[in-house]
Amino acid sequence: MGYPPPWYSGLINYQFNYFKCGNASWPADPNAFCYENAAIRIAMYDQSSSWISNLSSCQFKESGNSTPQNVDNGVSYNMNLYLATSTDNSHDMVAKFPAGVDPSNSNSLSQMTLFQYGNFNITPGVADPGSNPPFVQLWKGPVGQSEKPNILVIYRVNDVHLENGALRFNKTPIKAYGINEYGEYSDHAIP
Repeated sequence: MGYPPPWYSGLINYQFNYFKCGNASWPADPNAFCYENAAIRIAMYDQSSSWISNLSSCQFKESGNSTPQNVDNGVSYNMNLYLATSTDNSHDMVAKFPAGVDPSNSNSLSQMTLFQYGNFNITPGVADPGSNPPFVQLWKGPVGQSEKPNILVIYRVNDVHLENGALRFNKTPIKAYGINEYGEYSDHAIP
């Protein structure tokens, strides 16, 4: 996997499993999965995250015994982030683009970095070779099957907010890629 790039310094580099807001008690069972992990990262690190105040009473932690961290930690990262959803295994990740790069442009694919949990450079098409059909592990990149491609949809996040205690995105799909069984990307209609 190599060494983390400078932009990754200071970011959450693990999968947190628990999430709560306000005076709610910590849940007994894990309640934070890829969707919540992506939402918190985008809320904390995106350049347009003025809506972090929507989550100012929220905290997360890695395990039942770990120390909680505040979502609004007062640090501004100003990254160009988007939600990336793999439709085949319903996995959410964060897509990072350099400042000024428009993700809706087909030429932007080579400049996209997918990250989630402790992986700062998710590689497309890296699957678990022991599964049939190939199942992409949560920390690895999306891959399709020979019968149908996996679709990776890139969303512009307009807002992250709480709704009945759950995190919700207000999002707009802006680009989609089909990914074949070899991890090769091609433009695809937005589903």
